[in-house]
Amino acid sequence: MNNKFIRIYEDIADRIRTGEIEAGTLLQSELDLSESYQTSRETIRKALKMLYEEGYIQKIQGKGSIVLDIRKIDFPISGLVSFKELAKKWDIALKRM
Repeated sequence: MNNKFIRIYEDIADRIRTGEIEAGTLLQSELDLSESYQTSRETIRKALKMLYEEGYIQKIQGKGSIVLDIRKIDFPISGLVSFKELAKKWDIALKRM
């Protein structure tokens, strides 16, 4: 089984988390990424699909993939809570800052 796309996903995700790749910037093209990682475009597509599904990038047709600000996307999808519960949690978190 070829898990190269997972290693590529993890590498790019780490670079986004650390700020090496800044929010709002475009990732390299699929062709450039395939050359950088010395792999096929299909492998790159799989890695980009995972990045998209995990909320690291947004694909824009004709433009490429833009890096999202992952710090702003912290919403509990699993275990849905009410707005009141979220507001209380976030208020406590903001007071700690």
